Amino acid sequence: MKDKIGDGSIVSLFNATPEPTTEESIFCPHFYELKYANGCGFDCQWCFLNGTFRFDKAVGKSPRRKDNDKIAKDFEKALKLFDTPTIFNAGEVNDGLVFEDQLSTIIFPLLRKYKNKGHRVLILTKSNSMKLTRFSDMKDQVIMAYSVNAPGVSSRWELGAPMPLNRLEAARAFLDLGFEVRLRIDPIVAIEDWQNHYRTLVQAIMKFTPGISVITLGSLRGLQSTLINCRERGNDTTWTEYLEEKSEWGLRAKFEKRKESYEFIIKLLKDYGYRGEIGICKESISMFKAMKLNPFRQVCNCIGNSPLTPLGEKEADSKWESLVNPQTPYNLVEEPNHDSETKGKDSIIPSASERLSEVRNSKGPRKDETRTEEAQGTGQANQVPNGESPEDKGPGRGNAQSPKRKYKRRSVLR
Repeated sequence: MKDKIGDGSIVSLFNATPEPTTEESIFCPHFYELKYANGCGFDCQWCFLNGTFRFDKAVGKSPRRKDNDKIAKDFEKALKLFDTPTIFNAGEVNDGLVFEDQLSTIIFPLLRKYKNKGHRVLILTKSNSMKLTRFSDMKDQVIMAYSVNAPGVSSRWELGAPMPLNRLEAARAFLDLGFEVRLRIDPIVAIEDWQNHYRTLVQAIMKFTPGISVITLGSLRGLQSTLINCRERGNDTTWTEYLEEKSEWGLRAKFEKRKESYEFIIKLLKDYGYRGEIGICKESISMFKAMKLNPFRQVCNCIGNSPLTPLGEKEADSKWESLVNPQTPYNLVEEPNHDSETKGKDSIIPSASERLSEVRNSKGPRKDETRTEEAQGTGQANQVPNGESPEDKGPGRGNAQSPKRKYKRRSVLR
């Protein structure tokens, strides 16, 4: 993979996480960044951009435009050069919708020009703007991704950003037009009564955006540069009270608390009928091992959804087996069984390569359909009362109308 285009200021490969070699290694697949701007207009108190732009004290992480000609030149060069369909993440060093005019006048025309190459741009944002919905012709070349959190967490530390429900309403608008939409629940913070806070978020997700293709979970992380600069800026640093453990990616919540929160939200999503992919962001190999997940197979926010991984399935299984069991030679793992009709009792997240097209085409009921369903008593997640879990609804588990689906068995650590 090419590390950068030109000087790397517009298009470059995110490769900050080296190949994992130990159980404490952080796993994060490498992906291409489209840095058409710098900064963000929201004031999240834990934002890592405070550390990223720490050397520019006068401007900090305030939004800054980049030269239009430079953006066009380097992005077009990347589109020409890359033969493999590539996702360019336009929300890593900036909010993805920080300057929507540059997206509509520079990025979108170039995507149209090279449509036959299959490249896509992923726009990660906390905004609730729907201005780009007028470009419905871009639905096959643009992925909308929204960072959301529990309302009790967001109102405390995501200052200046729209409330999560408003972001989900924007996500729904793009879903209704046929765009692929992804979500990040990141960072998860175990505040008092955190389970009910995140239950409320999951209920909202399944009510407004049941057709989400990928949901990525992440825990609170504090890099040293972020911690120092947040204190220097006078941010509310009470969130640092939840950081109790060192890792190769800064301070984090304790291992068991992270594992508990991941498993709780994953189970909740599945109980409410979510059928898309679930990924874990920037976690240690030991966490994937404890959760019986093969990270080389997962789909997460920043990478493609077909196939499941840039590696082939056999190579992904072999690589994982050789990492967690050094006595197993690389590339000697048998091809996983794709004929199984059961999920497997030890599988937390089922494989979904054969059903992603179904998820993308199932955007959830339109508003008029939702009203009809509610009137008939056949709604899905929007029938579940606030604060009530689907498991409290009896054998139907909150979705008595949905038939059981059969999935391929996910290969997990044995």
